[in-house]
Amino acid sequence: MSTETQQTARELLEEIELWGVAEVCEELGTTTGNLARWSNVPQPIMRVRATRLWIADDIRAYKLEREERDKTREPTG
Repeated sequence: MSTETQQTARELLEEIELWGVAEVCEELGTTTGNLARWSNVPQPIMRVRATRLWIADDIRAYKLEREERDKTREPTG
């Protein structure tokens, strides 16, 4: 990889907040063992050895969508 390509990659990564499974679980209020049971969780964008990485904004958006969906399912009285 050229030095220019490496610099471009670094600049892109500085703009994107990446989370591992621990941060994803903390945001969603679940455990690593239960995360796989959640439906429609965004796919990780990459894997570095055994570590899956997600874009934090994708998880935040998923959480908001899930909360909105759950609100419509709650009984109103």
